[in-house]
Parts: sequence; C-alpha cells; structure tokens
Amino acid sequence: MLLKHGITLVLNVKPEVIERIARCTRADVLCSMEQLSRPQLGSCQSFRVQRYTLKNGESKTLMFIEGCPADLGCTVNLRGGNSFVLAKVKRIFQHMVYVAYSLRLELQFLMDEFALPPDTSHLSDEWEMAGRNFEKRMRVNERELNGKEESSEPSSEQKKNLAEPTHQDASEGTELFLTALKSTVLSSSPFLDYPLPYLLTEAGRNMALRSTLPPDIYWSARLDADYYNSHHLTEEGLEEFDFSNPHQRRLSKLVCMLAPHPLMSASLTMEHGDLLFQALLSDFRAQGGQIQTDQRWDDCVQGPLKKEKSPLQGDTNLKVNVPESTSEEVQEKNEKFVPTSPLHFNRKQVDCLDPYAHQRIAVLFISYSNESNNSPRPCISPWAVFMEFYGRNDITLGGFLEIYCFRPSYICPNPNCDVPMVDHVRYFAHGTGSVYIHMRNLESPIPGFQHTILTWNWCKECKQVTPIVPLSPEAWALSFAKYLELRFYAGNYKRRASVEPCGHSLHKDHYQYFAYANMVASFKYRPIKLFEIAIPSPRIYIKEKTRDASFWINDLRAMTT
Repeated sequence: MLLKHGITLVLNVKPEVIERIARCTRADVLCSMEQLSRPQLGSCQSFRVQRYTLKNGESKTLMFIEGCPADLGCTVNLRGGNSFVLAKVKRIFQHMVYVAYSLRLELQFLMDEFALPPDTSHLSDEWEMAGRNFEKRMRVNERELNGKEESSEPSSEQKKNLAEPTHQDASEGTELFLTALKSTVLSSSPFLDYPLPYLLTEAGRNMALRSTLPPDIYWSARLDADYYNSHHLTEEGLEEFDFSNPHQRRLSKLVCMLAPHPLMSASLTMEHGDLLFQALLSDFRAQGGQIQTDQRWDDCVQGPLKKEKSPLQGDTNLKVNVPESTSEEVQEKNEKFVPTSPLHFNRKQVDCLDPYAHQRIAVLFISYSNESNNSPRPCISPWAVFMEFYGRNDITLGGFLEIYCFRPSYICPNPNCDVPMVDHVRYFAHGTGSVYIHMRNLESPIPGFQHTILTWNWCKECKQVTPIVPLSPEAWALSFAKYLELRFYAGNYKRRASVEPCGHSLHKDHYQYFAYANMVASFKYRPIKLFEIAIPSPRIYIKEKTRDASFWINDLRAMTT
C-alpha cells in the first residue's frame, strides 16, 4: 500500500541512524501515531538504493541520501580488508574524528581566554628520549624473562627474595611506569601533564593501607614485556579473524558460520497462528545461535581455568568422534595461535594506559550555601560523577552556564533550601585540585552585551586582567568535562596579550569569569589536601601493666597517713 503511493519503507534501521538521517534532512522523528499533528518533513535532492557485491560473494545494500547541507553531516565508506580489519579502522577513524572536532573547539576556547601554550622546543627531545628509554627497558625485561625460563629451579633463598619485593624493585617499577606514562598519548588535548598515581609514589607505597591492596593495581600491556611483544597484530594474525560470507558456509579458523534458519527467509505476511510459522519459530528457538566457535577460541577467552573431570568420562559405552591428529599437531596449532581480540585483552584486566579508557573524567560534585537551612550540611551531598567527553553526563560549556548559572528560574534541587542559586557555592573536586563556582549580581549589565556571554581572566598573583571578549560559538560548544580537564591538568598554559609579562599558570593561578546580563560566574582553582584512609587493626591488644611491690607499699603508706 505504501509503495503504491510512492513511499519507500526501510526496515531494521538503528535509532541512531534514524537520528542522523533526521539531522541531515531536517526532519522530525515520529515515535508514535500521536505525533502526526504537524511534523517537519525532511527533504534532499536525490534518494536511491543500490546493491554492491563484495569479493567474497557477500552483498551490501546502500541507501544514498544526497544533496543535504554539508555542515549537518556526511558519510564515510570504509572498504578493503576483512570485517575484523574494518572494525578496527572504523574505531580508529571515529576516535580521530572526535579528536579533530574536540581540538577545533578547544583551540577557539584557548584563543578566547588568551592562552599561551608552553615552549615545545625541548619536548620533542624529551619524548624521544623517553621512548628510547622505554623500549630499552622493555628489551631488558624481555631478556630477564627469557633468562628465568632457561634457568633451573631457584633455591629457597631466591624464592624468598622473589616473594618479598625490595625497595629497589618498587622504584624500578615506578620508573618504568613513569616512562611509559610520559611516552603514551592519553588525551586529545595537548600539553596535559598527568602526575604519577599516588599508590606508585613513595608516600603511597608506605601508607598503612597499601598492604591490604593487590600488589599490581595498575596493569598495562606496555609494562608487560612478554605480553607486549607477543600480542602485536600482524598480517598473519589477521587470517585468524578472516570471517567469510555466512551464506556460502565458508569456515574460518576460529568461527564457524552456520546456514541461516528458514525462519529468516520466511514471508513477513505469515499469520502468527499458522502451524508452519509456529513450527519454524519453535525450531528456530531450539537450534541456538548461528555462530559456532572453535575450542581453541573458548580456551583463549576463558583463560587458564581448572578443567574438572566430566561425569561422562570413563564411560566405555560412549562413542566420541576424535579428529585424527596427533598431540604434536594439536600442540603446534595452539602455539601458533596468538589471541589478539579485545575481548581476550580486557576480559580480566583493564589497561591503565589505553587511550580509549581516558576519554572521561570523574569528579566529586558538592553544592552548599551558608545561608541555607541545611547549613552546615551541603544542599547536595558529595557524589561522584563520571563524565564522558561529549557523551554521557556531559554538557557543553555554554549550556552549563546558561542552564545552571544564568537561568533565573533555576532553583536549588534540595527541597529544604529556599536560598537563590546566586548565594550557593558549587565545586568539582578531582585529584589534588578543585574548581569553585561563585555567583554574583551586577548593578547593571555591560552596555551592548546584554544577550551575549562575556569572558575574561584575572591573575590572583600579579592582579592583571585579560581583555573582555564575547564567548565564541565554538567555545560555547566545548565539552564541560573537557573544560574541567583543562583546569586540572593543563597547568602549563600562560597568558598572552598582557601589558606586563605574567608567568603564572592560566588555569590554576587565574580566576576565570563569565558574565551574562547582570550576572557573573567565577571559576576558581584551589589545591586540596588528600587524607589517607586508616582502618582499625583486626585485633585489639591490651597491654597489662605489672606493678612491683614498692608501688603497693607506697600506696598503703599514703592511705594510713
């Protein structure tokens, strides 16, 4: 019926794809029939559907929506290689698009606050030296591991030394981690300085709670010489993941794709109560999945688990089809197989130096007011917020200012507080620093900029002020989580365009102000002091004090006199 009226119906489209098409064509997405009042109809210059046949016989159907505004979106086609390679390329390409977009917004924000990047003439030499030192240490560790494998059974004294790591071993491990940290790019923002984790410092290793924690808290493939050198993806390793066309039932080395079930090709117009449909549905549910994995893949994913003896073992009446291959052949196949799947990498351990795991920031948020009825308790109790850059729990910088700072109708979420938000203090704590947000009312708005967000900085050390400029649209769209990351880790930026030279940190020694109409929000960085957690001893020791006879004699004399 729809086709007769010139309407093409496309099935099985993901919601995110529908949203992208709606954005490019400027159409409204209708989720129910109740929204059919006045929807916005999208448009494009041309629409066509074309099917392509790949080299392995698999067909791909592409839908072309052309003639949309270029600034609303585009499509990038990735081809060549197998599906595993294309999945890797897609993930890297998406990350690079995110990096390019974030850098564009961040650069404009740094221009608005008159930031001066640090001198990079010496950084290239330091990074090159750090990379050489890291590779050298990895080769040394690899030789040590090979030497330990070839050596004989260690003595009891050597076992004791291995069981009790010395201070020198801990210092070498810390130095190796610091070298790997300096030579690894973890953020899309340049000139960020990540400090050494507290538990790897001298004070962290000597804290009372350290003995209750695992010895290896921070693991990375870059720190494990044997793991790092044996898990590189090569051209030969790609053959292990060369998944073929499922319709041709071509088997790969690790995964077997079965033929599609007849239910997948059944007519969509079959009645639900039809006996044939019910039989196909029951058989489809009983057959299980279409993918069957090789036993070597299951062993790789599950890890070195202890295999218990099956209750069927030992039954002489049970016939089992065993492949005709010797144990040497099976061992040779297992030795050649090197798992390179992310599932195998991250099933048990999380790589602390993985750049994808650092595209977020965790902050502790608190809101309080000294004039509130909740004082001295905060209006919003401390709670941890995990903010993904341009993702979950994140908001644009301009959106945060307009909604949570400059909106007159915004009130305190605590029902027991009736104090205006201008009298509240909000701050975000992260690591050893915090960002306080204070609000003030002006007597009158700045002339000519009543409907524009203005920004400027003031140095608390030399009392200099940067020029007052409007917040650009790109800086308005900057991720608020990215803004907090700059305040916490980008302490190397200085200030430019000043009458007198100012060598203080722009993000730590300067107060940043944002003004809109007759309201001003100030962002101030303050260092905080971290305290260690002290737990009571599991045993209570009572020291009995023994007193000699002279004490009792003197006590008796005092009582009789």
